[in-house]
Amino acid sequence: MSGHASRPISPRLHAPFPEPVLVAHVKHGYEDRRRSIERQLGDLRIPFEFMLDGDIPDLTPAVMSRWFAPDLKPVAMQSCTCKHLLMYERIVAEGWPGALILEDDIVLADSFVQVFRATLDEVRRAAGPAAETAWVSYENSTLRMPRGSQLRKGVHLYPATRTRCTGAYYVGRRAAQALLDLAESVKVSAGIDIWVDSMAARVPEEIRILWCHPTVAEQGSMNGLFDSMDPRRRASLWRRVKWNADKIYKTVKYRAA
Repeated sequence: MSGHASRPISPRLHAPFPEPVLVAHVKHGYEDRRRSIERQLGDLRIPFEFMLDGDIPDLTPAVMSRWFAPDLKPVAMQSCTCKHLLMYERIVAEGWPGALILEDDIVLADSFVQVFRATLDEVRRAAGPAAETAWVSYENSTLRMPRGSQLRKGVHLYPATRTRCTGAYYVGRRAAQALLDLAESVKVSAGIDIWVDSMAARVPEEIRILWCHPTVAEQGSMNGLFDSMDPRRRASLWRRVKWNADKIYKTVKYRAA
């Protein structure tokens, strides 16, 4: 498979942003999401590539038997998960220390680049040689946050046991390799976020989940900006109002805990 590069990563383009960026997208359709990503990352001056491989027609028997348990359904979940695994393969093949992984419905805060740089510094300063085991969540799509009692001044990253979805995260090369190895040996039997949770519990020395706080991204299919693949969650003003109300409530709740 060979993904089409929307904005090819090159040493010249890559210099202003500290890590490569890969965005899960489809070959045809979801043009509103493509435009959103291109506009946002263009404004933030972040070079990136779309991962277009792993669409439903690409899920051949060979791909399915390599990575997936036979009971993983629906096919849209298989496709999404396949794209993430293919992005992990790209990280390992290129020898990158890691990469920022985005899904095409993500909405990034204006402060994203500044916060991303700070978290990368924290990971490498604190972990040293183990920095490539990091799996850093930047989004609030599940509305889960560190408790107020955990927060420390000047600290962005907090250890966690769950991923908070997979719309915006940094994955180190060692963690990416561990997940690829586990996909082949254990097989993927759940959506990518739930599966990563279970694999991190299995090999915590290889996959260290960290939460960025405050968060600097959220999925448009969660907050009502875009239609979700779930037909029960369509873009609407009501969903956006409800999302923001829930976000305010959860922010206050976690801050007080």
